[in-house]
Amino acid sequence: MPVTIACGTRDRLLPPRQATRAKSMIPAARLVPLPGCGHVPMSDPPELVAGAIGDATDFAPHFCG
Repeated sequence: MPVTIACGTRDRLLPPRQATRAKSMIPAARLVPLPGCGHVPMSDPPELVAGAIGDATDFAPHFCG
């Protein structure tokens, strides 16, 4: 199952180190940092979040076959 972990680089509630930790527990996951985003990246630069979601859905068929 494809997993993408997107994290805001300025998130203080769940800092980027937590995303790195989650990635270490799911080796096949993709880690996508969202530069300048906080805990609610949809309200920071929404186009960045939309791009991360689009990339994740583009990646899924390659993973699933």
